[in-house]
Amino acid sequence: MNIPLLIAQSKYHFWPRDRSYMRQVLKRYSTYYRNLDEPAKRVFEYRVEIFLNAIEFKTLGAIRLKSEIEFLIASGFVQITFGRNLYILSHFKRIIITPKEYGYTGFKEKLLGHVDYSRRLITLSWANTKHGFLIEDDAHNVVLHEMAHALEFEFRKRIKLVKHLDRRSLPLAILISSIVEKSYYFLDNEVYQKWLKLGVTQLKDIRNGKQAFLKSYAAKNIHEYFACSIEAFFEQSEQMKVEMPELFDTLVLLLGQDPTVKKDPRIKT
Repeated sequence: MNIPLLIAQSKYHFWPRDRSYMRQVLKRYSTYYRNLDEPAKRVFEYRVEIFLNAIEFKTLGAIRLKSEIEFLIASGFVQITFGRNLYILSHFKRIIITPKEYGYTGFKEKLLGHVDYSRRLITLSWANTKHGFLIEDDAHNVVLHEMAHALEFEFRKRIKLVKHLDRRSLPLAILISSIVEKSYYFLDNEVYQKWLKLGVTQLKDIRNGKQAFLKSYAAKNIHEYFACSIEAFFEQSEQMKVEMPELFDTLVLLLGQDPTVKKDPRIKT
């Protein structure tokens, strides 16, 4: 199945939502959510609702749009950003759901998911989405992976914008920086630069066979390294803490959370 320009169906959502059903879905699929204490669960649910109100879902092929799909996919982005103050996307406007793996122009192999930066959309296979959450410890979660790509892109875009304004108009850049505080970026830029430097070194180690903890796909480029690191950070956090402690500690600072602290992983500041 190749994705055409015409998408099957779409729907925007607005308040209120069925919190009871949301909890059922999240408890069924998300180990991260199940482990949270009750106050943290309430915050998590609220963020899922906010995320869903900010994006459009569409389906393609033999699959109907259901709240279960939306809740689970939104939970992946909320999970990654749970330790940060910003938790909705602005560049990406649509999420497309396919029943299973799919073909896409420009790719030889079928995809589980991908991010199209120019068309501002994220595509995910529902079969692989479910599998990624139900098998919770293999560091293969297509939602976490693709949402990591989307998050990194939006973060780099915002940083690039501020640098551009700084070159053209220093007073305007200072004004924007004072309004949009560091804590309201998806990531802390200073920590991101530290992660980037570490990533370049570790990419070489993966390619040279000196590091086998992250899956081999992480060696493709620095962006895949980031996405694969996010998958492992959440699904194999205890192992990463032992085998790649510097990467683990950097991601804790970058994302503002420690997933080995199950009840509430958010770093208190």
